[in-house]
Amino acid sequence: MKHELDSERAHVRHIMNERDIAVNQTMDRITSLTKELTDALNKASMFEARSLIAEVILHLLATSEF
Repeated sequence: MKHELDSERAHVRHIMNERDIAVNQTMDRITSLTKELTDALNKASMFEARSLIAEVILHLLATSEF
């Protein structure tokens, strides 16, 4: 009986350790994806701003107000 109990405890510790590793890996991946998405959003915003500036310049050049 004691051997079975010790065996079950070891099994539970092993499973909990695997779960902790999986949670940590998942959180690391979420952090990485969040950083990637933030960078992509920042780049998209920058390119949108550049595009708007280019449109204004083209408009000014087309209307000879530059």
